[in-house]
Amino acid sequence: MIVEAFALYEAMLGIVATAGTLYLLYSGDFVVVHRRFLEIVAAGTGVAVLGQLAFLLYWPPGVQFAHLVLLLSLTLALYSLVTGYPTREKPWFATLFS
Repeated sequence: MIVEAFALYEAMLGIVATAGTLYLLYSGDFVVVHRRFLEIVAAGTGVAVLGQLAFLLYWPPGVQFAHLVLLLSLTLALYSLVTGYPTREKPWFATLFS
């Protein structure tokens, strides 16, 4: 019972984190330097939340498997930061810092 309540609370936090990241990406009010990184984090968090809720409904002991999706997406996002293009070659960099 306590685990289910905690899982629902964690899912709500994941929904808020996904919504906040998507707002940063698509509002147009912020300069997003590493857009690919935030896209992967938002997608991974959203899929993890949906997986967590599905596991909670159909197989409660498997809720922790949804965390694997989040960890894999964070690893992929960090990898995209390392292998991404240098910031100084982006068109917005020349506009902001010329």
